[in-house]
Amino acid sequence: MDLISKKELLKEFEVEASFYNMRVGDRVFACRNQARIKRISFSSNKLDAIFILCNPGSCDPLMKEMVPVLDPRREVVPFIKANSDPTQEQIMRLMKIEQWNLISIINLSDLCSGNLKDFKNKLRDALSNTFTYHSIFSKERENELKKLLQYNSNVEVIAG
Repeated sequence: MDLISKKELLKEFEVEASFYNMRVGDRVFACRNQARIKRISFSSNKLDAIFILCNPGSCDPLMKEMVPVLDPRREVVPFIKANSDPTQEQIMRLMKIEQWNLISIINLSDLCSGNLKDFKNKLRDALSNTFTYHSIFSKERENELKKLLQYNSNVEVIAG
């Protein structure tokens, strides 16, 4: 199989994500709690797979001014259009092979960062500012994770 270009992939798939800014004291942390890749013509909310990855990578919102300041423990984070990143483009290629229409990506941490060294620094900063619920896997956000998994109980879960 030939490598499909990003340009070709984006004719078939689009990315949306739930970005939020979390204010902790005088600090604001840029976060993303979930991303979805879907086939453009697909209209159902039925997931084919859930990917669990390390951190949100370099995916960012198309319109940065649309990112709300909110607390994911108490509020629903809205999905907005997003730019894809290289990892998501690889997942799009897998989606073509598997003939999947919709997948979700959750991360071990919501802290946005395009590289691991920067991510580690942001993680240290978050923890030193008592931002311990930057992860859907934290005790404080257990209900959010349960809801996602229960609603999509018969899908592939892929840890990367």
